[in-house]
Amino acid sequence: MRIQENAQYSYPVLREWPEDYKVGALSFDCDAEVDETDILFRCTTDIAQPEVKHLVHTGDFRFGVNLECQDTFLSTTIEIGDGITTFSFPKADLSGKVEVRGLIYATRNIENFSSEDFHEDYNKALFRIKKGEIVGFSGLKSFILPRPRISAEHLFQLVRATDPDFDPKSFKVSLAEDRKIQILAGTILHDHIEKNRGDGLGRLLNNSSVFSLALLDVLNMISGNEGAAEYGAKAWYATLEHTLETLGYDLKDDSLNSLEATQRVLQHPYLEISEHRKGVYA
Repeated sequence: MRIQENAQYSYPVLREWPEDYKVGALSFDCDAEVDETDILFRCTTDIAQPEVKHLVHTGDFRFGVNLECQDTFLSTTIEIGDGITTFSFPKADLSGKVEVRGLIYATRNIENFSSEDFHEDYNKALFRIKKGEIVGFSGLKSFILPRPRISAEHLFQLVRATDPDFDPKSFKVSLAEDRKIQILAGTILHDHIEKNRGDGLGRLLNNSSVFSLALLDVLNMISGNEGAAEYGAKAWYATLEHTLETLGYDLKDDSLNSLEATQRVLQHPYLEISEHRKGVYA
């Protein structure tokens, strides 16, 4: 929910500073803490305006936290109370930049809303507040949460090619989707990849023989400023960019060593196969 903080409303709005009200303000603060499985938010709220606070307590107004995550496209509003409230999300739901804002909104139509604390410009006017209208909001709080290191399974989406002319033993990469990079696989290859996902050695074979070639192809296509301009808004680009940064690479670098970066991102898949065989046949 995008709010223009300097927008003009046809009725008084409670903010973090006195403006439409001579006295009284909305105080909102929020912290985020990451543990092994969840992201815990702790929000502290103080509605220092009697009429608004009363209507929140009666349920005619409601206080909520609007939360938006650019990486995962999660956008939601969580109802909270006045004072201290905690809520959490699984780590998989949020990563990268997360923005939160406190909101007060009407749960029903309110007739003849008034307050002695209105700014003099309103001259003790009476207002009709419609259900769903914002009657108070805080400033925006931003967090940068850790982005997960990718695995091939998280970065790529395997799709069976439906074109009858597509080579059944081959694959190609598609960058058209927002969430994941698609691997379009012919019917025979698709079935082998799916079967190999069921055991440890099979997953290593997929990494070494399919996902590594796909990632190398992707890096060759998107590295540099032109790739950032074309694909930078996609969720998979942000995840891949962060993973490369943790390894000391810059995806916007036109001279990125794609072959070396691929091996390190996928943690040297050939050596993993070799070590797995040692364990099996030792």
